[in-house]
Amino acid sequence: MKKTNDHDSMVRRQTLRRLATLAFFCWSVLGFAPVHALVRAPQLTLSDFGQAGPSRVGALRQISFTTYAEGWSMIMLNKLDEAERLMLSTEPDVPLPLSWLIEDALAWIKFYRGDLVAGEAAFQDILARHPDAYLSRKGLGFIAVERGDYAQALEHLRASFRQNPYQLLTSYTLPGLKMIEEGEFARALESLELGLWVYPLSSDITFLMARAHIGLGDIERAAEYAMESANLAPAYIDAAFDVLGLPVEYAVDAYTALAWGLMFAGENQRSFERFQQYIDAGGDDPNAVRGRGFALFRLGRYEEALPDLASSALLEPAELGPITEEIFGPDGESMWEVRYNATTTLAWAYYFSQDSKAAAQHFEKAISDNPEWVDAHTGLGYALQQLGRLQGAAREYRTALQLMPNYPYARAGLDSLGDVDLSNGEWSNEKEQP
Repeated sequence: MKKTNDHDSMVRRQTLRRLATLAFFCWSVLGFAPVHALVRAPQLTLSDFGQAGPSRVGALRQISFTTYAEGWSMIMLNKLDEAERLMLSTEPDVPLPLSWLIEDALAWIKFYRGDLVAGEAAFQDILARHPDAYLSRKGLGFIAVERGDYAQALEHLRASFRQNPYQLLTSYTLPGLKMIEEGEFARALESLELGLWVYPLSSDITFLMARAHIGLGDIERAAEYAMESANLAPAYIDAAFDVLGLPVEYAVDAYTALAWGLMFAGENQRSFERFQQYIDAGGDDPNAVRGRGFALFRLGRYEEALPDLASSALLEPAELGPITEEIFGPDGESMWEVRYNATTTLAWAYYFSQDSKAAAQHFEKAISDNPEWVDAHTGLGYALQQLGRLQGAAREYRTALQLMPNYPYARAGLDSLGDVDLSNGEWSNEKEQP
């Protein structure tokens, strides 16, 4: 008896795991909410899948989740013939309560083939038998969009989103974009606003909302959404931002958001251009001047960076605070968190310009204000080493390694001192003679 109970328990656990797997796939790929798609279905119980005995493990155990997921992957890759083959091969194994999932996938294949009539008929047939099949309802919305019937499209989309708002982002953006392109700006906003409730941090939705407001002539609202989009994903939005055609006075603040994001993404030339664009447009934020100096430094244009960095350093720390960033180690893989500002970057710019005396002075200034900054101690070590002050260099490298063990740039500096005997030196802050 115990064995039977254990077996039943095992089968139930397997069944629930498979339900969870399918639910997760439906949510992450198809846009189904797991609770709505499976758990809430009153007709869907464990008895539908079998509960005991080797011959009654149930149809769910035989479902090829991998094949089903692969079929949808092929749909998204527009490999529709292969997608159809995979879905049809999965269909015989699917229990009746879930068979509409395969039918729905096949209906979407018809839609993506451009057969709107067949796709519409298939979606309508599914909905006649399964009124809660909101993915099919969305399919009717997409077909209406393709036909230019935007009022009907919104009706279907609203119904689908009411049943389950947590659908794929493109469920909201694709209809919205199509409506914008056709000049249906008000309807586009209605679709996009539904999506914004679900995806409040989507730069795609906020960018499209900016486009829609421009179409409606509401430049102020467009600028607000454009700024939000630039803040959310600056490096991603940058390439499309100018397409908005916002007047400079409305776009100027977004330029700095784009510039900082581009810099942290490693797009230094583009970052420099956006900072310059902001400054040329009359922007007066001193942090933009500092950002331009950072961008020039990262481009290796050290001499050009010096004026911006020097003027910005005078405003630290009262007006301009430090920056914390994760940087790559020399191996290109490990990441290390460092803090820096215009003063330390100015010091590095002098160092790479072969003015190690000025570099050391600015690193010392940074350390006096921020004694825990690893980057500043490491930089001072390099500057002192270049000046021939090896004991001081070793002291700074070791201080950096105490603050951040194994910091690779400090370790490399200490190792570069080689066989020099540093064991008996004076380890004070007293200046050494070069």
